[in-house]
Amino acid sequence: VMEQAIEHMKPLFDLIVIDSQGVLKDAFGIAFAKLADGSILVVEAERTRAPVALETKRVLESGGGNVIGSVLSKRRFYIPKFIYRLLYPHDGI
Repeated sequence: VMEQAIEHMKPLFDLIVIDSQGVLKDAFGIAFAKLADGSILVVEAERTRAPVALETKRVLESGGGNVIGSVLSKRRFYIPKFIYRLLYPHDGI
């Protein structure tokens, strides 16, 4: 049913974004990863350990998914943002 719904939507939309639970907690994300053109791994800053992120990537790829990148969420700024802006003016901080 999921596969039919996604295949029906593909000609109608340029981009379809599906948010799922953590792959190591719920196999639902693996099922979607097989159907998607690509998956983006969301990693929580300072909380997700590197071995867990690597295992998640391995599970997605072994389940037929294609990991195309990752996003770092909940990043903390330890120095004032204006200093980051001075040092990295094009980062969008």
